[in-house]
Amino acid sequence: MPPFSYTLAQHLELTYLEYEALRQHYFEHWCTHLSIPLLTKNDHLLNWYAQQWHIQVERPIEQNYSDALSLYTPEDIHLLILIYAENILQYYPSVLLKLAVSVRANGNSPHQV
Repeated sequence: MPPFSYTLAQHLELTYLEYEALRQHYFEHWCTHLSIPLLTKNDHLLNWYAQQWHIQVERPIEQNYSDALSLYTPEDIHLLILIYAENILQYYPSVLLKLAVSVRANGNSPHQV
C-alpha cells in the first residue's frame, strides 16, 4: 500500500511532486511565521517539518477522513490540510528555540551563532 501522501495527492488532483511543493509552501510559511525565512534552506529543519507534517496533517486526515475522502472536492481537502497544518505553527524543535534565544540575546544573525 502506498503512503497516504500519494492518496492525498491523488484526491487533490496533484502529482506527487506538486504535493511535495505544497508541503514546501507550508514549510516556508512556517519559517516566515518564525520571522526567520533563512531557515527554509536548512535540510534538517525541513526533515523535522516533514515529520511533523506526517504526524499533524497526514495521519489525522487518514484516520478521520480516509474512508470518505472521495466524497470531498479537492478544495475541501485543501481546506482540511490548511486546518491541520495550522497546528504545526505552535511546534518548534528545541535546537531552534535555543538558537532564537541566543540570537536575541547576542544580537547576532543565525549564521554567527
